[in-house]
Amino acid sequence: MSKRIRPNYVPEDMPDVPYASSFSADASTAIIDSILVERIEPLPEESYADLMDRFILPVLARCRHDLWTPVEGDFVPIEDVGPEARSGIHSVLYSGADFVRCLSFVARCRADGELGAVTLDKLPLQREYPDIVHSRKKKSAGTIVVSMGFIESEIKFRELTWYFLQFGFDVLVVEHRGQGYSSRETSDPNVQSMTDWRNYETDFVAALRQARRVFNLPSPLLLYGHSMGAAIAAAIEEDYSDLFTRAVLSAPMMMPQLKAPATVLYPVVAALVAAGKGKERVFSFPDFNPDSASKDKGASSLARLSWYYAHRAGDPHWHLSSPSYDWGLAALRMDRYVLSPHNVRRIAVPTLLFQAGLDSWVRPSAENLFVDEARRSGVPIRFYNVPQGRHELFFEKPPILAKYLGTLLGFFLTASR
Repeated sequence: MSKRIRPNYVPEDMPDVPYASSFSADASTAIIDSILVERIEPLPEESYADLMDRFILPVLARCRHDLWTPVEGDFVPIEDVGPEARSGIHSVLYSGADFVRCLSFVARCRADGELGAVTLDKLPLQREYPDIVHSRKKKSAGTIVVSMGFIESEIKFRELTWYFLQFGFDVLVVEHRGQGYSSRETSDPNVQSMTDWRNYETDFVAALRQARRVFNLPSPLLLYGHSMGAAIAAAIEEDYSDLFTRAVLSAPMMMPQLKAPATVLYPVVAALVAAGKGKERVFSFPDFNPDSASKDKGASSLARLSWYYAHRAGDPHWHLSSPSYDWGLAALRMDRYVLSPHNVRRIAVPTLLFQAGLDSWVRPSAENLFVDEARRSGVPIRFYNVPQGRHELFFEKPPILAKYLGTLLGFFLTASR
């Protein structure tokens, strides 16, 4: 691991730099090293919930392997849930080999209680079944390791996992400390707390290393981060430069959208944490409301958001909705670290950063600053702006989602070809 540097660097008043090329739907568009964009037909909105629940989730369940990684921390049980059977950092591996075996089982149409009604022609596959089997037997495309965003959980990435598996990847989804079934620092199921942002980074690397030992993950390792998880991914790129072969940062939280300048908020939040209010929720955030999918500004696909909210409703582990003050302080410190020019220039692997043109949760100007510094330092970075995309690009309506997925998959596939 590279030596950690923590300069006193608070980014503020960052200009919106209009240097980014526009996103292109053209399937012949070169992304990097003349690799083409993959053609994708995302799940249609009108039958989204039915396809996910009746077909995709049962298949994914056959490919799923759960793992808990022990880590240090002052953890507490969730209210009304009680002590967990397992503790530590929860991660889920979706095995590409198991995926092919499951498709082979479906193709044979054998009777089974879980998949008896599922036939291969009903599965919304992106590729022909023989092509999926052939590409997997020829060589695994590698392992995509997912670093999720603020208040998210593994279930949110199952559609994305479905696409990754079809193109030959194994998928490891890590639930950060305080999220999903990972251990928590506060008992309120609605509140995400974090004492020190560096725990996100060390937890993630520890979970990955254990998964490599237990599951013998196929190489190359490819890093996918969304929002807060993309900022964590960027820190990992800076501090563990030889761990991944490629990285995608999707709408990274280089700086949240704030109601006041970071230089003003930082000392205020630091004072609240010092006064013992760190575990209290930021006052403007409500409890989780399962009926608020239509009010979610993170994505344009109401079908995807409604499905996600409906599944969250039945499990307190998925009710996160609010940050604590110590999380806010940790986030500001993490962004300060990630944006430091000294740290940015330590990134060594090809990186693709997606920017959502209609992002209401993170500041595009901070993303621009990161890319600009990376380019000045010779970092092999590519930047794509999705003009009509909202923050959760993997939950957008099919026209936008198809372009996003095709570009993302094309970038990752170049690492294994």
